[in-house]
Amino acid sequence: MDRIPVKAICTYCSKEKDKDPRILPAIERYRSKRIKLVSQKADTNKIQFVILSGKLALSDLYN
Repeated sequence: MDRIPVKAICTYCSKEKDKDPRILPAIERYRSKRIKLVSQKADTNKIQFVILSGKLALSDLYN
């Protein structure tokens, strides 16, 4: 089975989080200037953005 290469920009999660008890998209949960900046760069370059979390593993922008 052939594999299709996927491009993505990844950064790690942040200690600072939104304390809202509801389920939030990762981009809203984490409170980090770095995450916002990396997300913007991915968006500008039309590349998938993912966050690596010690608790949740690899999470895309909205999970």
